[in-house]
Amino acid sequence: MKTIGVLGGLGPQATEDFEARVHAVAQRLIPIAVESIPPDLQEQFDGSVIALYEGAAGPGARMVAREAVDFLRRQTVDGIVLGCTDLPLLLDQDVAEPSVIDPTQLLAEAAVREATLEA
Repeated sequence: MKTIGVLGGLGPQATEDFEARVHAVAQRLIPIAVESIPPDLQEQFDGSVIALYEGAAGPGARMVAREAVDFLRRQTVDGIVLGCTDLPLLLDQDVAEPSVIDPTQLLAEAAVREATLEA
């Protein structure tokens, strides 16, 4: 069974909602387990995301985001899904890791595919 780590949402409810969506979609393809970060780290992570939105995401905010990714990696997940297109801005080079699913890249690729389809 594959295990997917999920990072996303602001607050536990948003994260749980996103986890449920990922799980529902993935179950149609392959049996999976979903891991997320603990509530105390989620609260710090939320603060980092808010700082990003406010244009104040400094080294501390980026460090918390990396800690969240590192926590999921220690859970031996097969991949990490970033649940928001803004998260790559906090993670810098960590997004380049093959195990990190970058929604910004996927959205850009889908938009180009859609825009270049012949009518």
